[in-house]
Amino acid sequence: MELRLPLLFLSCFLVLLPFASEADDHCSGQCNEGQPAADDQSSLEAKANDSKITYKVKGVEGEVKDNVEAYLATLPDYRRVNFDSSKEKITESVRDALKVFGFYSPKIDLAFKKTTSPKLTVTIQQGKPVFIRRREIVVVGEALNDPMYMFALRDIGLKSHTPFRHSDYEDVKSLMFSQALTMGYFDARFIHSSVIVNTDENTADIFLVLDSGHRYRYGDITFKGDTRYQEIIAPLVTIKKGDYFSMSRLSSMSGSLYDTGYFEAAEVVPDLTKSNSPDNLNYEIPVEINLARRKFNIVETGIGYATDEGLRGQVKWLMPIINDYGHSLNIQTKLSRIRQEVLVRYTIPRKDPLKDYYYIQAQQAYDDLNDTDSTIFEASTHYFSKLGRRWQYDHYAAFHTEDYKQGSESGYAQIVGLGTGMTYLKFFPLRDPKTGQRYVLRAFGSSRHVASDVTFLQLIGQARWLFSPTDDSRFIIRFDAGANISPDTSKIPPYYRFFTGGDTTIRGYGYKTLAERHADGTLRGGRYLGVASAEIQLPWVTDLRQTFFVDAGTAPYDFREKDVYIGAGTGVRYVSKIGLIKVDLGFGVSQTSIPFHIHFGIGPDL
Repeated sequence: MELRLPLLFLSCFLVLLPFASEADDHCSGQCNEGQPAADDQSSLEAKANDSKITYKVKGVEGEVKDNVEAYLATLPDYRRVNFDSSKEKITESVRDALKVFGFYSPKIDLAFKKTTSPKLTVTIQQGKPVFIRRREIVVVGEALNDPMYMFALRDIGLKSHTPFRHSDYEDVKSLMFSQALTMGYFDARFIHSSVIVNTDENTADIFLVLDSGHRYRYGDITFKGDTRYQEIIAPLVTIKKGDYFSMSRLSSMSGSLYDTGYFEAAEVVPDLTKSNSPDNLNYEIPVEINLARRKFNIVETGIGYATDEGLRGQVKWLMPIINDYGHSLNIQTKLSRIRQEVLVRYTIPRKDPLKDYYYIQAQQAYDDLNDTDSTIFEASTHYFSKLGRRWQYDHYAAFHTEDYKQGSESGYAQIVGLGTGMTYLKFFPLRDPKTGQRYVLRAFGSSRHVASDVTFLQLIGQARWLFSPTDDSRFIIRFDAGANISPDTSKIPPYYRFFTGGDTTIRGYGYKTLAERHADGTLRGGRYLGVASAEIQLPWVTDLRQTFFVDAGTAPYDFREKDVYIGAGTGVRYVSKIGLIKVDLGFGVSQTSIPFHIHFGIGPDL
């Protein structure tokens, strides 16, 4: 019996031993749940080592960070397994990216945050930038004595004691070289260009020496294509053989030829291959003017919508050049709910087809706007001229008839008179002006002694000022004034009376809804006009600004304070490729029941 008990325990132990082993294995798996097994960890690390390195940049922001990332993106597809051999090249690439902005002594740390990831964290301490200590920019050759070339370099960058940036250095080199080519120094070259950086003192010394060589002149000027119009455009050909070469003059001349409306294409092409010819001992560049006239008949159509007019359409028939003298004919029709108009204009160049010409114009129009119902016929002859780039004049004689009903009055008037207008316009730059002025003065007079039904003199003046308190903001001030001087102003027809209100005068009110009124409340029209406006535009994002404005004005028979209307509101300005797009929400704050209008327009503030 004593021997049987040990044998029984031994038999049970041998039977349960496999199950105990399985239980231990099972417990081991449960106790390490959530942690990869040793062979899984090794598998992830092996996969990371074989993956392409990606980069995460820390420690810098903005354009510096963008440039570092751009440089890293150009590196070969390094693998983590080869990191030790590629580490120096990665670091050097980061250093090169920082040198562009003048950081020559950075601290760069490269580290993988995880053993199982190929993402490399690049931590940068950019350090102090290098400052320009010495700047030697020298021009030799004929350009040294060319005031126009040296004037173009007056505001050149790279000033002493300012941070050095390679992009600024390259911009200066590009400006010096491109300006030389533009002005006809086709043999220009840099005979020395270097930057010496002292990292111990954090300084940079810049040396640039440009040899401009000879300045070329215009050679023979020839015409190709529709040469029969050569005499008409002669005033626009502002170059002659022997003049110093200027690419900007050629570009301006090509634009002027195209602006005449005569040509489908007007190319002014210099033969620059002659600049390298060993036979060109006179340093001359031939110029070829290629002309292709526009079609004899051009028809344009348009359709649009305005809150004050409703649906409107327009058809233009243009004959841009109808004979060898450069005459042109323009016929256009405009139709809308409130206005129907037919206009015919015949233009005759005097000298310069862009700056000096006559035109004869006839117009038949019907207006049905607010309390005005009139049928107008007008024929006029004009002499138009431009003086310089900013002044333009329009002198004319007009015959005008008007059959009208204005509120509670009706009548018929015949006007024969003389008029003149003068406009001054200056602004900069072209796309989105930051500064500018515009002045307009107009005068028109008629007399009962010269076939008119009424004697009067009308004077109109306008002034606009635009300036920018900051690069992205605009401030605009506007004044309009007018007066009719007559012994009997009641006989002046509505066409010559003053009305105001709308997007170009007093916003918050309808178009031409503000003026002197009859006793029954209908519009009569004013003897005087006075409008003032102030507007500020503040930046939102690129090419988009918010505007706040206050407009005030009146069109009375006699100035009285109670007749002044005030509009205020806000809007947006978007600088698009087709021009400045304007949307305003205006409120007539001087009224008891405050009206509001949404005004939409496209065009410059001036």
